[in-house]
Amino acid sequence: MRTGLAAVLAAAVAASSLSVVITSAMPAPAATPSCDGTESSEQRAIAAAVLCDQPVVIESTLSEYAQVLAQPDGRLRFESAVEPQRTRRADGSWVDVDLTLRLGVDGLLRPAASVADVAFSNGGDKPLVELRRGGQSMALSWPGSLPTPTVSGDSATYAEVFPDADLVVRASSLIFNLWSVCIDPG
Repeated sequence: MRTGLAAVLAAAVAASSLSVVITSAMPAPAATPSCDGTESSEQRAIAAAVLCDQPVVIESTLSEYAQVLAQPDGRLRFESAVEPQRTRRADGSWVDVDLTLRLGVDGLLRPAASVADVAFSNGGDKPLVELRRGGQSMALSWPGSLPTPTVSGDSATYAEVFPDADLVVRASSLIFNLWSVCIDPG
């Protein structure tokens, strides 16, 4: 009889320890989730998705290429893309990729938000393209002075760099594209 009692006591102690571990692994949300579309944890994102009846991004799952969203029905949805959709700012926050060229304080044209650290000349004797990644850099120079480009969205066009030919550079999410456009004189 003593052996049976000892076994029951051992099982009860083990079961109570197990319930403490399970209880401590499921903390209650600290505050009511917001409906801004992003939450820091899976648990808070699911609660916000149900409460707000809209998908909510789980911030801890964000990367340049993928994200996980909590759905209003409690399921999770994984989204992935072949091109980067967002990039991380210096402060650690995420922003959607925006390849619109802007003039920087250094006088170079840069995409507003891109994975590629690429810059284009705004004319003159500066390199046509500068690219930095992983602590390395490269520059592509142009023989001679470049005209001030016409900027349209993600592209800069340097007119008449050759007779009847324009030079175009275009920002992309990972690098850049370069081509010439021949002008039909006829």
